[in-house]
Amino acid sequence: MEDFWATPAGFEYSFIGVFTSNIDLGLLMEHSWDSRGEVALSAEGSLLQNDLFLGARLAFNDMQSSELLMGIGSDLDHNAFSFLIEANRRFGANVIVSVDVRLLHSNDENDLLYSLK
Repeated sequence: MEDFWATPAGFEYSFIGVFTSNIDLGLLMEHSWDSRGEVALSAEGSLLQNDLFLGARLAFNDMQSSELLMGIGSDLDHNAFSFLIEANRRFGANVIVSVDVRLLHSNDENDLLYSLK
């Protein structure tokens, strides 16, 4: 087995009480890198060999713990991207409803996302 390096790094910066409301807006950025490059795309490898994610999180700070996360990820080595929306809200004391939408796109047959098309 060959040694390799893989690093995810990112941050989230929050603006508290945007527009004098109870809503917090968090801006997210994350970069993932794998030293194996294209080899990382093999069956035992990673989808995140050189990817950038940008997103935003809205926390409504209400009694129902309502949140919305949206973002776009881009593979910097291939013509591939993903889009996500995650929303959740509590109803009563025992029910949480979550909705996740993930859209994936790739035109490169060498990219693992292409097989999910």
